[in-house]
Amino acid sequence: MSSYILFVDDEEKILVSLERELEEWLEERGLQFRSAGSVDEALVILANDPDGCRAVVSDLKMPRRKGSELLLETSRAWPDIASILLTGFSDMDEIKDCIKAGIVSFMQKPWNRDILKAELERVTALTKLRRENREYTARLERDFEWTRKLHHAMLLGTEVAGERGLLDIASSPARGTLDCGGDLVVTFEAKDGSLYVCFGSLAVTGVEGTYYGARIREMLLLAGKELESNAGPAEYLGLINAALCGDFPDLTENSLSLSAFRFGRGDEFFSCAHAGGEHFALTDSGRLAVHALPSPVLGIKDNLFYPAKNYAFRDTTALILFSRPLKGSATEERLAAALEKFAAADAKHAQEAATARAILDSIAGELSLPFDSTIALYRNNR
Repeated sequence: MSSYILFVDDEEKILVSLERELEEWLEERGLQFRSAGSVDEALVILANDPDGCRAVVSDLKMPRRKGSELLLETSRAWPDIASILLTGFSDMDEIKDCIKAGIVSFMQKPWNRDILKAELERVTALTKLRRENREYTARLERDFEWTRKLHHAMLLGTEVAGERGLLDIASSPARGTLDCGGDLVVTFEAKDGSLYVCFGSLAVTGVEGTYYGARIREMLLLAGKELESNAGPAEYLGLINAALCGDFPDLTENSLSLSAFRFGRGDEFFSCAHAGGEHFALTDSGRLAVHALPSPVLGIKDNLFYPAKNYAFRDTTALILFSRPLKGSATEERLAAALEKFAAADAKHAQEAATARAILDSIAGELSLPFDSTIALYRNNR
């Protein structure tokens, strides 16, 4: 259907006069003149072809229903359509109602032909801009939704190298935001047969975060292949830091925090090193301990040292890794309670509660989190 401007007035002579004065102007712009003698008639026209309407120009005082009612219903049902109030009355209460309805322009009768055309030019341009913005936003939201799906497919598709240990990952996308991505989990087997589990958090989100997440994931695996036999997580983070300094000059400083855990074959302990002060938790026989190992951040300067530490890791032990934003945020109390619940349930072998998804759900629940969040559990094969 053709684009049109809808003029609403209960006086036929007003509509005839408007059509005659605007005929040439409308034709030059490929617009049609449509008219309605009442609010109900105007709403029928709009309902049948809302996308074709470029503007509504309405009288204020009309029988049965007022122009303010039309403009209010129009703004609710079709918020893209800009409107002009054209009236011979000066009832300020009614005009206030029209302003609440979102009118773009107010003109009194008798109108000035040139000013009316100028206002129509402005109002129709605004309608077009609103629609372009809505379409752009919808396309952007679709792109982010697919970016989020890609990120989570990469995250949740992580498998333990060599089928050693049990890795359980749960991830929850942020609600009510276009942000997505940020966390990554990578495992690999080193030359000496040890298993590395890496958990990282990217401060960069959205499409950019997913791009850097994919590149950093590849970098983590390549660095693992370069590790010398019997090297540890401290040396590994040193390699990562050197790679970030050299290969990622555009990545904002302090964007990546990373924890690296090394499990030797048959060892009842693991060694770990952290960059950026990451936290992790250990549960064993109903006991819970949350650990942090403050250390330099990655990518600032080369040749930094990342201290490593050893922890006991028996068949009854579970290593819990969680997103950086979960610590030190409004959800921290929920996180502590969820980890304590998990520790107690794990000691009783209550499998329905001993999962990453159960922990994450008890933290987030129906709460709208402003960031993507991830929980990962790692345990020995039993």
